[in-house]
Amino acid sequence: MDVPVAWGSQSAATLDVGALRFMDLRFPSALVLPPHAHDRPTLAVVMRGSFETRLASDALVCAQSSLRVEPAGSPHTNRFGPTGAHIVVVQPDPSSPLLGPAAGALSRADHRRDAHAGVIGRAIASEFRHRDAVSPLALQSLGLELVAALARTAHQPRSAPPSVAQATDLIHDRFLEGLRIETIADAVGVAPSDLVRAFRAFHGVPLGSYARRLRLEWVARRLAETDEPIVSLAQEAGFSDQPHLTRAFRAFTGLTPARFRRVRSL
Repeated sequence: MDVPVAWGSQSAATLDVGALRFMDLRFPSALVLPPHAHDRPTLAVVMRGSFETRLASDALVCAQSSLRVEPAGSPHTNRFGPTGAHIVVVQPDPSSPLLGPAAGALSRADHRRDAHAGVIGRAIASEFRHRDAVSPLALQSLGLELVAALARTAHQPRSAPPSVAQATDLIHDRFLEGLRIETIADAVGVAPSDLVRAFRAFHGVPLGSYARRLRLEWVARRLAETDEPIVSLAQEAGFSDQPHLTRAFRAFTGLTPARFRRVRSL
C-alpha cells in the first residue's frame, strides 16, 4: 500500500517547493512498519539514530549520514533502532522535466554512507528549524543538489558486492550466534581480509560493529516488548554478563537497559 513517508513518525514537517517535497521527520524507538510503499521516489538522509530497511532481498541498516534511495512503489519494511531516528527526506516528482536526467538514478534502490549527503541533510534540517521567506529557495537548491549528486554517481555500483550481500544476510539471520569472521568468509567464499575490507567499504562500519549493533537493537526491542529479565537478555545476546550489556547499551543509546525499559513503558 502507498503511504506517506511520515507514516509512524512522532513529528513531521513538510514543504513542497516546485518539483520537490521536503520532510523533516522523527521516528520513535523500536517502531516497526509493515510492508508499504511510497508514491514518489524517496531520498532519505539519516541525521541521527538508525533504521533497518528491507526492500526485496536488500536488507540494510541505515545509520547516521546514510543516504537511502527507494524507488516509487517499491514495497519495503522499516524497523527503527533503540534511539529512533531523525531523517530528512527529499521526494522528487518523477514527472517533472527538470528531473529527467536523474530518472535512472531515482528508479534504483541505493544505500551509502555519504558525507556530502549528510552536509546537505543538515542544511535542509536547519532550514526547517529557521524557516523564513528565503527558505523555499534555499530548500529547492539543496534538494536539486542532492538529486544531481545522486545522478552523477549513477555509473557507480548500486548494490552490495555479492559476497557482502550474502554476508549481510547471514549476519541478519544469525547475529545472536557466536559468529566468527572466518566462518562468515568461508560461507560466502572469500578470504576473511577481503570480506572485512569490502564490508566496511560498503556499510561504512566494521563487520563486528554491524553485528553488535543488531544485537543491541534486538535487546532494545525485547526490553520494549517483553518483561524478560535483563540478565537473560544479556546472555541471549551474547554478552558476558549484565554489566557488559549495560556498558554497551549505554554507549549505544545513552540509557541503561533498565532506564530504557522504564522510558518505553511510560
